[in-house]
Amino acid sequence: MAANKSPRSLGNKELFVRLDDNFVEPAGKQPVLRPRDLTFLIPYASVLAGLYWLKSAWAALLLYQFGMAAVLLARKAGPGIGRLHIAAPAIFWLALVSSLLSGPALYLLWPLVKLPGQGMGEALARFGLQGTSFLLFAACYSSLHPLLEEMYWRFGDEPGHARYGIDLLFAGYHMLVLAFFLKPIYLGLVFLALASAGMAWRRMVAEHDDRLAAVLVHAAGDISTIAAAAVLAIR
Repeated sequence: MAANKSPRSLGNKELFVRLDDNFVEPAGKQPVLRPRDLTFLIPYASVLAGLYWLKSAWAALLLYQFGMAAVLLARKAGPGIGRLHIAAPAIFWLALVSSLLSGPALYLLWPLVKLPGQGMGEALARFGLQGTSFLLFAACYSSLHPLLEEMYWRFGDEPGHARYGIDLLFAGYHMLVLAFFLKPIYLGLVFLALASAGMAWRRMVAEHDDRLAAVLVHAAGDISTIAAAAVLAIR
């Protein structure tokens, strides 16, 4: 029967069908993009709707988080947080220090990289982040958000098949946000830094099963940058 044909019997293309994912891919290879990867456009849509249309950071964050939660629920049984000890301490500590330095780097370089005539406080207030609203946003952004993002972006890889190209999409949506804060010439440098960070976190998960380590490093970066933004806003 046709259903029993081997991939070799299909000819030179050597294709097989993954019915569970509803896509066709070359045998023995992982595709760069799959139809289900369209879900990784959720942050782009959330930022465009929240910041560019509604002018609300809360709207952008909540749309993004609800979108991530919906995708994770649709995946049904996903991997848990993993082991509590660190399997690759050298990678973990290097990534952790790099993440913690992101805040001081932002603080020191802000006069150079910021858009002309705009302070941090003014930029944040433009999207409804001031006073209590900013404090609540910072708490949500630096606690629940890193866990959701790691589960959404990096916990879904198949064993032995880390898809580092996805981290380019991860870095890319941040550019839509940072365009309101940084001079265009510096966005490319930040893109490379975020893509490299995402790939390092993916390596923790894919090669060492250090899911908790990836979440902690991600959270450290978020806490560091949001703290620097807070200091710059009240300076």
